[in-house]
Amino acid sequence: MRNIVLSSLLVMALGFTVLKNQAEPAKNLMLDADLIRVGISDETMTQQEYPSVTVSSTSAYRIWQGDKAVWHSPAFLNVRITRTLSGFLIRPVTGGGIGPFSGVLTVEPETPEGRLRITNLTRKGQIPNYRGIIEIVPASSSLQKLMAINVLPMQEYLKAVVPNELPIQYGYEAVKAQSVAARNYAIHPREKPWPQFDICDSQYCQAYYGSQTEQPQVTQAISETQGLIALYQGEPILALYSSAQGGYRESYQNAFSDPITNKFPATPIPYLEGGPDIGPVLKLDTEEAARQFYLSHYPNSYDVASPMYRWHKTWSRRELESEINHNLAVSWKDTSTRPFIRPAFPPGTSIGTLKDITVLQRGISGKAMRISLTGSHGTWILSKEFVIRKVLKSHGRFLPSANVVFDFHRSSIEAFGGGLGHGVGMSQIGASMMSKHGSPFADILKHYYNGIAIGSIPLTATDTIGMKTTFYADKPHATLFVKGTNPTTVQINDKTVKLTPQNLALLSIDVKPDSLNKLEVKPLQVAGNSTVWVELY
Repeated sequence: MRNIVLSSLLVMALGFTVLKNQAEPAKNLMLDADLIRVGISDETMTQQEYPSVTVSSTSAYRIWQGDKAVWHSPAFLNVRITRTLSGFLIRPVTGGGIGPFSGVLTVEPETPEGRLRITNLTRKGQIPNYRGIIEIVPASSSLQKLMAINVLPMQEYLKAVVPNELPIQYGYEAVKAQSVAARNYAIHPREKPWPQFDICDSQYCQAYYGSQTEQPQVTQAISETQGLIALYQGEPILALYSSAQGGYRESYQNAFSDPITNKFPATPIPYLEGGPDIGPVLKLDTEEAARQFYLSHYPNSYDVASPMYRWHKTWSRRELESEINHNLAVSWKDTSTRPFIRPAFPPGTSIGTLKDITVLQRGISGKAMRISLTGSHGTWILSKEFVIRKVLKSHGRFLPSANVVFDFHRSSIEAFGGGLGHGVGMSQIGASMMSKHGSPFADILKHYYNGIAIGSIPLTATDTIGMKTTFYADKPHATLFVKGTNPTTVQINDKTVKLTPQNLALLSIDVKPDSLNKLEVKPLQVAGNSTVWVELY
């Protein structure tokens, strides 16, 4: 367990997270690419910073400040850690306590079987248990707030993510595909606003509720994809996924904005191009084509079994006016959605009597990209599918998708649509259908992400730093890629390969089938860097 603590502190000291101003790192360090830092949110799963946290463990545990143990507790003793202007205070529920402490506190169970607990939180009705360690770090927004970060091996993290994203009933190969997609998203989330950690624990990122949600069959499926990710030209892809697509994937740029500039449509991503699930390419970007497609059942799709493959919503005119007025005000107040509403909708504004909803622009799947809401008090333009779904709620719930057409009647409005979620990348219902019809996980992933390969996490070495990872292979051969212009030493299991300088080296290698394989790239000893990865599919 101390290896996780030391690795985490090492990564921090190298400047990858919050401790930016440390001494020059030592030579010939080896970083583990398989560790992940997960920010634990509050009870509402909306806030990453809070005044205090209460921890315990299923075994005896210690709290460290750097390499010094400052507190020891027996199993299940609750200890409250608060942040004050002077630093962190450690207070057991039984009374007493110590502090203040500066810097970072690390909570660590004394046995490998021990699971840390944050007892002032619940996840799915239970107190969450966590593998690995928990770091308590200063928050950025206030001198009296802190953040809790769970540091653990990626594989352990996924055991508590995948069961919450895709049940085993969806099919074994579908769960393996979801494992790869979840690993990708942990490595390469669409947004990373928190420098202190890699990914959050809520559905805003990926649902991570703790080790008490692990399931044995899912864990086995995860183990058969250990260390594998989807790659495009040697880079980890942004592996977006949603529940169901209604028969047609959408292109990334038509559903998402640029996470930094808010530009919409965003810059296209080649492996996230839209298209039909099965069958001929149809152009659904007109009102007529979208209406014809989403008012029909159109059975040629892998996610046809979804209960949301086709859906229907009805509002009375007053109901929808009330939803729009409330949700526009909330969305205008929210800085993440305000840029996609024009003109302004400050408190007290009303659309008046709703006269029309017009889809101004559709994506390749027929997804509404921009709509106008016209009322007796004016017209407002909404951009981006998330904003459209948020404003046009039905009985307080998001519109299932923006693959939608509207019918106006004298006293009611109807919406007809298909799919559930943003509709970009992998359909989870579609992956289930493919799995149950015999498709292996690699074929599922390649169906939903255009032009990808599946292989190991890329490792980048510099003059003083090497990296290592592990990956599972179900075949005896793979291709080793080395990108760089320096002599590079790579170790695959027990075999060492020395490569001479060149921009991109390709080498067929033997790996251990149905086993975990080790991949290391050694420090280069010269200025520059080299990136190494293995592709299997």
